[in-house]
Amino acid sequence: FRNAATVSTTYALMSRCGLNPSEHFEHEDFLSIFDFNTPQTISVLGTAISNSSEQVLRQIEVTIKNYERERNAERSQNNTMMRYLQHDSSSLTFVLANTVQEKDWDGRISPENKAWAKEISIPNDSNTWGGKRTHEYVCSQAHPGLINLFVNRFRKEQEHEKERKPSVLKKLKDAQMESGTKPPVKKKEVER
Repeated sequence: FRNAATVSTTYALMSRCGLNPSEHFEHEDFLSIFDFNTPQTISVLGTAISNSSEQVLRQIEVTIKNYERERNAERSQNNTMMRYLQHDSSSLTFVLANTVQEKDWDGRISPENKAWAKEISIPNDSNTWGGKRTHEYVCSQAHPGLINLFVNRFRKEQEHEKERKPSVLKKLKDAQMESGTKPPVKKKEVER
């Protein structure tokens, strides 16, 4: 049951968040679902998947809305949080990394996901009461095991995106290597 629910929930979460789950799952991943072959067992599995997905998606929604609301409210201020957002506008990356960093103590989150989250710079901004502003951007109500599964798939999707979209600089360097030419050097003009 657990395997069928985990695979199905992760698939549903990825689909709902605009990721492409079909690139990450094999047919064999879903074989455990076929063990549920009566209307009652299918109903129990479907309810569990729906409830788990809803819980995580609602938490992500609330957290991202808070994040976006705060971002828009502080757009005119030049603080540390806004400087960070100018470099990385991915709300989902920020929220997931911040959540994993805040749950660093939790053994249900894998060391790989914790290491990934630590690579994401989360500013240590404090509000007027001295609390961390980034606490508002943590999925605190979702089960850490589901967060861990979702972060695993999210990271894999990010890696696939990087493989599919080489940087412009890399494309230029590759083109220069193939042609064997050096980039033109711009000569400085003498000031008059």
